[in-house]
Amino acid sequence: MGFYAIDYNKRGRLDIHDPDVEGDPYAIGLLPQHPEWQYECPNKNRSENLLIYGTNTWGQYLIIEIKWRPQKNHKISANVRLIFRDENQLIYELNENDLLTIETIGDIKQYRIVGLSVEVLAPFRKLRIKFRGYLRNRETNELIFSRFSLFWCPLSNVFDFQNDFDRKYIAKELSSLGIKQLIEEERHEQWGQLVGSVQFDTQLSKQLFLWGNKSKQYVNSWDNRKVTRIYGFSCKSFAFHVGALRSPLNYRVRYGYVSLGVGTVYPISSLSCPFNEIESIGESFTKFKLEVGEQNRVFEIEIEKAYERYDNILICELKLNGQKGKCLVFIEEFNGEDVINPYNKELPVNELSDLVLTISDPKAKTVGLSGGKGASLAALIQLSNSCDNKSEMREGMQTCCQKVSENFAKQKLPQDLKDKIKENLIENFGYNFESIRFAVRSSALSEDSEEMSSAGQMTTILGVKGIDNISDAVMKCWSSQFEFVAVEYKRGYGQEINSPMAVVIQEMVDCQSAGVIFTCDPLTGDERNVIITGNYGIGESVVSAAAEPDTIRLNVNIETNSLLNKRSIADIQSIDIGSKLKSIMLNDNNESGTIEVNTVHSDECCLTESQCKSLGEVSLEVHRFYGNPRDIEWGIIGDEIYLLQSRPITNLNNWSDWEAMHEMDSGQQSESEYYSRANLGEVFPGASSHLCLSWVVTRYWRKMMDLPKKEFCVYYNRGGGIVNNHYFFLLKTGTFPFVGDARSRISKCIQIGMFGHEFGDEYNDLIADSNEKAPKKSMSLLTKLWLFFGSFVYFLTPGKSIRAAVKDLKNLDLFEGKSTFTAKDVFNALLKTAHLSGAIAYAHGKATICSMVYNVVLLDILKKNNNDNNEANTYSDFGQLVSSANQVVSAQVPNLLRDIAVSIENRQQFRQMSDEKALKYLLHSDTKASIKFKQFLLDYGHRGYKEFDVMTLQWADNPISVIKSLKTMLSGDQTLQTKSEKTIDETLSSLKTKLTFSQKLLLKYLVIPWCKSGISWREKSKHEITRNYNIFRRGFWRLAKMMVSEGRLPEPDLLFHMSLAEVHSLFAERDPTIIARARLRKRVHSIQETMNYDETTIGPDIQPRNENFDTRSDLLSEGMARIKGTPVSAGKTKGRCCVAMTLAEAQNIRSGDILITYSTDIGWSPYFPMLSGLATEIGGLISHGAVIAREYGLPCLVGVDGAHRLFKTGDQIVIDTEIGEIYKIV
Repeated sequence: MGFYAIDYNKRGRLDIHDPDVEGDPYAIGLLPQHPEWQYECPNKNRSENLLIYGTNTWGQYLIIEIKWRPQKNHKISANVRLIFRDENQLIYELNENDLLTIETIGDIKQYRIVGLSVEVLAPFRKLRIKFRGYLRNRETNELIFSRFSLFWCPLSNVFDFQNDFDRKYIAKELSSLGIKQLIEEERHEQWGQLVGSVQFDTQLSKQLFLWGNKSKQYVNSWDNRKVTRIYGFSCKSFAFHVGALRSPLNYRVRYGYVSLGVGTVYPISSLSCPFNEIESIGESFTKFKLEVGEQNRVFEIEIEKAYERYDNILICELKLNGQKGKCLVFIEEFNGEDVINPYNKELPVNELSDLVLTISDPKAKTVGLSGGKGASLAALIQLSNSCDNKSEMREGMQTCCQKVSENFAKQKLPQDLKDKIKENLIENFGYNFESIRFAVRSSALSEDSEEMSSAGQMTTILGVKGIDNISDAVMKCWSSQFEFVAVEYKRGYGQEINSPMAVVIQEMVDCQSAGVIFTCDPLTGDERNVIITGNYGIGESVVSAAAEPDTIRLNVNIETNSLLNKRSIADIQSIDIGSKLKSIMLNDNNESGTIEVNTVHSDECCLTESQCKSLGEVSLEVHRFYGNPRDIEWGIIGDEIYLLQSRPITNLNNWSDWEAMHEMDSGQQSESEYYSRANLGEVFPGASSHLCLSWVVTRYWRKMMDLPKKEFCVYYNRGGGIVNNHYFFLLKTGTFPFVGDARSRISKCIQIGMFGHEFGDEYNDLIADSNEKAPKKSMSLLTKLWLFFGSFVYFLTPGKSIRAAVKDLKNLDLFEGKSTFTAKDVFNALLKTAHLSGAIAYAHGKATICSMVYNVVLLDILKKNNNDNNEANTYSDFGQLVSSANQVVSAQVPNLLRDIAVSIENRQQFRQMSDEKALKYLLHSDTKASIKFKQFLLDYGHRGYKEFDVMTLQWADNPISVIKSLKTMLSGDQTLQTKSEKTIDETLSSLKTKLTFSQKLLLKYLVIPWCKSGISWREKSKHEITRNYNIFRRGFWRLAKMMVSEGRLPEPDLLFHMSLAEVHSLFAERDPTIIARARLRKRVHSIQETMNYDETTIGPDIQPRNENFDTRSDLLSEGMARIKGTPVSAGKTKGRCCVAMTLAEAQNIRSGDILITYSTDIGWSPYFPMLSGLATEIGGLISHGAVIAREYGLPCLVGVDGAHRLFKTGDQIVIDTEIGEIYKIV
């Protein structure tokens, strides 16, 4: 009966991605789709429950739960719970009711309630969670000022409760009870990691690494049920959720799903725990099994009795397949909710046609009509009515702006507008308004907003009298937005120069004292203090910092975070008397303007204690009215308080440097994830740009892995991880096919081939985890034969895949021959052609895997016959066997550059030229060197340093870098030649490893040709993938320059510090917050570039190792004179040491130097002919440095971890591959 109740063809609401779709950037995951925004973001018109929790095995957990219900008065009432347990078992909690604010700031959608904000940076991809408020210590009942700053990083696809269940399992569940129809929960969940920091009062902040789940439940009026939800997480990355749902009329169903730690989630197909036991989990020890039929996996789960309870939440210890972990049990009951009709929409600006409005007009609160300052003043009027209290280019731009501004200001205000202003002044102030002094103030669209303060950018004219002067002042205000400072400010945020701007005409108050109030500590955001700054006279002296003001700090009584509970001033904490040497007054001679006077009572506070407290109480009302901390301008005459302006304190939610540096970090599946920079340290040297990671990870990396669609996860990249914009391999998610334990011969061969050394016993956990994740399916003989045949074909056809991909990309034109484009057209063209990179990315991935497997076979044969266990001999023999001087693309580059250098006729003169003049000489002369140089740029111009970062221009677009290399080469010995080539027979005869006759035949006719071809294929596919990538790089630079010309960006390189989604948003709206974040990322990127990481690092706290961030200083003792590495190219040489950790430092290389560096890529190629030896801190047998060193016969060691700290440039050192060491000599 139950089988007929299930729709087998029903597709999930979020089953919307397909990596193989062509021309659709949304389907392949480059941009978020509308359903993702719809289901992730808050809905003002629906009742919803949001739950985010995280825990770890060392005792910490954080639970955030928000339940909101729209009301008929168009407000949203909500309950928020926040529970945090620290490592010392102290519990801090919050449980309050308040109004929920749902808003959009730029491209970010967010929830805000009682100091907690949840920002959707990208749906199901990244959340930013901030809390600044007061948590109650459960033990002492004391309110503690607390700050959280967290990112939610996804670890899985989204599980949709309406669609993603196992059909057969649910049908059996229902039919066992005779139920004919499934009652689906409108709910979705996603596993992830919370990463960030927490700080209490003045304590130092602590880092948090928590693993858990994020869920959203849509609550309907017919909901009437009880649900017990059990979330389990193991320290080894497995996670599950099982539950029991009970509703009236005996409807019961058990459900569940599992995350295997690789991004995909699978519904359970069997659950051994009875319904009643699920509902009582946490009351006593429980043991059960669940199965995932799709993966043929069985999980044994043991849950201990709960050791902590919080209302409907239980915290338990668990074991999952023997691995320790944590379990959280949530018991939910729904009793029905009202469904609220949609909100009334605010009238569009074009329907508010009045040119002049009184400040009390309800329409004046519309920002699009009155500007930021005007709308804020209109809101204050509403509050007061309800309160009880009362370069050459730069020089050219400056000149241009000055002319425009002056010409604008000289124009007369249109008579009809002047008459309308006069009419409103008479209406509000009577016919004697001519005797009243007014302030005429700018109010631009974004002025005094959270996005852009525009502080001091536009003009305010004080003390204006008479309609003629007021009209002139209005024109001066409008003209001020064209002054150079204002224009540069708007350009800096990508805003239109001629943007909408209102003008506020406000009666001046001849204040006795005036100043500014902050309704919280502006540095920490602590709302237990109100801070007043003031001076005698009007507030201009305080706002403009013309005088040192008095500073009064007030204490505030706070019982809850909610502003629904009224706060009050407790007492005055301190009064600091400022010097107040000057103050500003209104002109007292019946003229317009102000005058500056000497302060008479500068040694006294400008406010009485009573005035201080009254100001504090008023400021708390303003804070409560707006719902956030405020920066308020005030004035006092006698006991009368005037509020002149109110704006948000914008710095409290600013992005920190830490957030900007870690925003792109990917989640870690377990508490001990293994990260490696091996290989990727040379493919992605240094820190990659934001746009590079947004583009490459989504498009190239996932196609290289060639995962089936069922295992495709847009939200989590199972093969690569990001920390500080550095790209790492993840070694526990199936990236590398480890076999056996760490001591097995095959496993060691894989480790050496990839990392240049063996792991050792400390990595046994890694091997065990990798094997544990392998699907344990029982296969028939036919299936095994089919897999064998498929693998055989796969490993024999990388060349075919490369040729097919190259053919498809021949004559690729992103813009289809069109020459006229807007920036948006260019961006759309880039997105729609992104799929064209898929074939070559797959071919390169295939060539890399095949090359590694071939090398493992060769290395295994050599290790098997290494009877004396001399590992250095094995590696040296391997290097000799795979050398192939004429087949590797990377080896051709230094040969060609050396040939150009040798062809330069007057070398001394060339070296003395400036780089620009030398480039002009090679580009425009008809010498032999010039011809070779231009051909080199044609054939290899798409290569260079950071080849996979769209921000970094390559040789054809930045040929100055090649000129510098040529000059460096001309300082050395140009007679250096590549090594002479041996025949295979000669090489086999010279090996130190003793091989049998049959083994030599196997190597000669099968294994060695495979290995050489594999290396050649890998280099060829990399050459072609970088060619393809450079086409897109040029497209993005074209886009950047066009966005600057259209005024969307202040400078082109900011584009590369944005995500694709942010660029897309800029075309929909000129969002200043995106520009501000890009500026911050650009600044911290220079810090990230200096970071180096260990070759292999165990998480979760992955720190750089270089001097400024060193965590490994104990590994190298002072005076130590030698260090070991893995030989990859045989030889022994002595020479001057040159330590160059970046390509910029490579200019210090001299002929005959031994180079010590972190890693190399093709950008280092010009320097290889000058070297006598090479040592890299990371790398393996097939890394770039190893391959090129073998072509030049350079002694080379890889994996010499920490060598840059042991040796310095100028040391005399020896590199000896026979013993695998570098050592210093006197």
